[in-house]
Amino acid sequence: DPVLWGHPPYGEPVLYFLHSELWLEGGAAPVDTRVTRFGFREVWAEGDRLLLNGRQLVLWGDHSVPYVHERQWLTRKLPDLAASGVSLVEHHRHDAPPVLYDVADELGAFVVSSNFCAGTGQVPRGPLGADEEALVRAEHLAVLETWIRRDRNHPSILFWDVTDAREPAFCVPLLRRARQLDSSRIVEVTFGPEVADDELVSLVDAYRLFSSLEKIEATLARVP
Repeated sequence: DPVLWGHPPYGEPVLYFLHSELWLEGGAAPVDTRVTRFGFREVWAEGDRLLLNGRQLVLWGDHSVPYVHERQWLTRKLPDLAASGVSLVEHHRHDAPPVLYDVADELGAFVVSSNFCAGTGQVPRGPLGADEEALVRAEHLAVLETWIRRDRNHPSILFWDVTDAREPAFCVPLLRRARQLDSSRIVEVTFGPEVADDELVSLVDAYRLFSSLEKIEATLARVP
């Protein structure tokens, strides 16, 4: 039986390797080979609880991982964060280099994966023409596709932070595609509950509010 990935008590940071080859019919040698590193684990939402490998997971997040990543620094930084009680790291609004996920995989650290091209910085503001809006949306879907296909074998990634767009017309196509590409992770998004439609709500497992405690409580009171 495979060892479930994580850190105690959720699992152990045990990783496995899959060697795959692509052959042409009648060929004398493979035309492509690849070694993929991965881990076995399950994460899901059940009511108001988040479960990892069947154990309730209580998360305390950190945004202090900077834009510069280096393996030696990360192998010190991530354990230091864990020792201080931090259980989830988010690099926040930019495309992290593979070394962040590699080190997190090796240490059993939990990560929120974000991508700047599908985040706040690239959400359209102000009126756009129909052609321009279609171009922006198509580009965001292309970025999402590349991002999730590239990184989805990293067990350290527990969440996809898909977009900070508030409007369902922009969020929903991205969320639909994220679900199609990877149904094994929690999908989160920042949205305005006052404008959210039923499909948007059904596509996300969690959403976040950046605000004062009073405003968060008032907003939660309005959410069915």
